[in-house]
Amino acid sequence: MVYAEPVELPHRIKSTSSGTPTSQSKPEHTSSLASKATHFAPSFLAGLAATFGQHFLYSFLHHKREDREDLKTSLVLFGRALAYLAKVAFAQCIAMCYHQRIWRTFRNRALSVRSIDLLYSGIEDASLLVNWEAVSNAPLVVSMAIVVWLLPLATVIASPSALSFEWRPEVGDAFVSVPTLNFSIEAISDWRKPVIHDGGIKKSTVYYNISSRDETEPGIFDYYDQPSSETQNHLMKNIFSSPLEVLNSTFNQEIARQRSCGGNYNCTYTASFLGPGYKCEDVTNIPGGLFNTSVLVPEGAHVYYANVDTGEYRQPQLGNLSNGPGGYFEGDIPNHAGDFQFEPEIWIGYAFNTSRRIPDNSSFAKNWTHQYEQHIMRCIHYETKYTVDFNFTGHTCQIKPSTEFVAPVHGFNFSSSNAGILPIDQWLSPRDNKTAYKKVAAYHAIGEVFRDVVRGKIIAQAPSPGPYYLQVLSDVTKTSFLKRNYEVQPDISTRLENLYQGIVLSFLTQPTMLINSDQKVLVHRSRYRVAFVYNSLRLWICYAPVILVTLAILLIGAWTVWEDGTTFSTGFARILATTRNPTLDEMSRGACLGNDPFPVELMQRKLQFGALQEDTSMGDMSDGFSGCESVGHCAFGVPAEVAPIRRGMLYAGLGTRTEVEEKKVKLE
Repeated sequence: MVYAEPVELPHRIKSTSSGTPTSQSKPEHTSSLASKATHFAPSFLAGLAATFGQHFLYSFLHHKREDREDLKTSLVLFGRALAYLAKVAFAQCIAMCYHQRIWRTFRNRALSVRSIDLLYSGIEDASLLVNWEAVSNAPLVVSMAIVVWLLPLATVIASPSALSFEWRPEVGDAFVSVPTLNFSIEAISDWRKPVIHDGGIKKSTVYYNISSRDETEPGIFDYYDQPSSETQNHLMKNIFSSPLEVLNSTFNQEIARQRSCGGNYNCTYTASFLGPGYKCEDVTNIPGGLFNTSVLVPEGAHVYYANVDTGEYRQPQLGNLSNGPGGYFEGDIPNHAGDFQFEPEIWIGYAFNTSRRIPDNSSFAKNWTHQYEQHIMRCIHYETKYTVDFNFTGHTCQIKPSTEFVAPVHGFNFSSSNAGILPIDQWLSPRDNKTAYKKVAAYHAIGEVFRDVVRGKIIAQAPSPGPYYLQVLSDVTKTSFLKRNYEVQPDISTRLENLYQGIVLSFLTQPTMLINSDQKVLVHRSRYRVAFVYNSLRLWICYAPVILVTLAILLIGAWTVWEDGTTFSTGFARILATTRNPTLDEMSRGACLGNDPFPVELMQRKLQFGALQEDTSMGDMSDGFSGCESVGHCAFGVPAEVAPIRRGMLYAGLGTRTEVEEKKVKLE
């Protein structure tokens, strides 16, 4: 169809159609035609903008993590919307070129009405692709239609797949408050001013007595009484199991991981603190101990013999105490009341069966069948630096503690001669250094409960004359120090150190205890989160062919406009103008409703678009334009009645009505 856009051609007459008046446009220069030839560009540029917009959006989202499902969905949909806009824009560009190009086919080829009909609607009706007449006579046009039909595969369907999701590690460090132990809190605490925690009161490891009922009395002081019931309950609950297993079990809970890692992370961190610990050494061959190997089998009767009370804190303390709880002194208070004179040590003698037969010439062969190896170990209560490595992975927690012994809790010059009593100037008084006293009291309380467990002895009845059996007079049988038959484990010293360390560490599971505190440490965190992943290669594999093919089609369309000298479309107005032919009126008579089925004869008639051949020759014009033809009419017609449209000739739509009238006057 003619857009009624004029082309400025040198030495040619611009004219309008003869006959029916039509609205015309003014003449334009060649530069204007060039701009018309590029009027497909805006849709192509819009497609490029949508493509790069999708690329930049996906690049921005690459490796971004978004936990909000609604926002995540919105971002994905926005990317698909850009893909859809790109498809629409590129399809519009190709469609405009397609509409321009089919008129070249209509002028150069005589086609059946069916084929013309399919070419008109080729980008909406895929039936064009199976019409051999259209495919063979207009391969370039059909190729454009195929591209339009394939565009959604590359843009709307394939390109969004460049953005996907995958589990990606998120690694970082953060300072997080984690559970730890702080025995210094015991040193500065005052039971008169309780520490509130989670609606309750934090519990001390120690019960204290007070020297006087009168709180206003000068020189009043608190002094050690006994381990608190919470301390005793906790130790008794954990000492007969594996404290580290209890600790791991507690920290395996999801809430512990969330708290320690500062969120839903896997994490590792190291916590360190000072606490009590026992350091054991073998003193079997060192003279001057509390006892020697003579108490152990086969010389003696014991396979296990423990002395843990030497130097123990006196109960009750010196002086006259009032009746009832409180530990109040009646009358003058003794000078050293409440003093820690010495921190008791653990002395354990043990003998274990080596499974080696006793020689027949041995003096013990009369009563014993196997040799026993005798040992004496000494365990000193130390202030110990604990370093604990925590590793939270999933729903499990691995805890690896290590210890460094710093200094004895109180004193270190035991000898059998002084019965575990230090010189007076080394006694620790509740009057002089209250903070040091209370810290030692906390250590002492935990050690006291532990010593209650290992205290006692196990007596062995010799196999001969028999029967062989063990008489247990200790709670140590409930620990891992003994075998199932109650004989002592050879590595009892290591087991004792580890058990006590585990008990101390198990206080980490007791947030209601005063010593349970928080410590900010550097936590190495990692977790897997769903993140956007953008594969730019996949996106451009989808879009690069589309852009290149669309650009090629755009250039073809622009060149076609330049060659045709005007632009074409397929709107109803164009159909109205290009079907003004009496021949067509006769052919379509009886099918004016346009309803299906169309007459077969009509659909099979071949038509061609061109200049209708009429007797319109004109004589020489007086103004020097001689030999020019009259204004021609272009329309569809049978091949025999149309002639090729030639550039520069006078056709309807290429001039104004005024120009036509002037030329008519001159011609007449």
